[in-house]
Amino acid sequence: MTKYLLLFLCFIQYSYAQTDKTVMGVVIGNDALLSGVDVINDRSRAAQTTDNVGQFSIMAEVGDTLIFHSAHYVIKKIRIKEADFNNLNFKVLLYKKIEELEEVIISNNVQPVLNSQDIIGLQNYKSFKGGIKNPHMY
Repeated sequence: MTKYLLLFLCFIQYSYAQTDKTVMGVVIGNDALLSGVDVINDRSRAAQTTDNVGQFSIMAEVGDTLIFHSAHYVIKKIRIKEADFNNLNFKVLLYKKIEELEEVIISNNVQPVLNSQDIIGLQNYKSFKGGIKNPHMY
């Protein structure tokens, strides 16, 4: 009797574990396919990244929440329905983040931007202090 109960419980566990199905779709932003967007299943913590044409596929079940995250786009959450598994046109539209500045300081002091060659030239000029600027010219 205990063997049958154990077998029955294993069968139930196996049947619940097989409810995940694959959701496939594409991520679009600003009329372009987005690559490198993280797609995360909130329940199972499974994660995928969209390929170079914006396509993704991830295991999920009905009622799961998919989170779409990218650095320059607003995070989007979508709850999966039964129809989403059979939808061949599953598209996710992401919107650009609006970056707001808290404070802007405008001053009249202009500091020149120096690169490494300028700094080396200034150091040589300070140590030389006169004489011929270009030794190849007479």
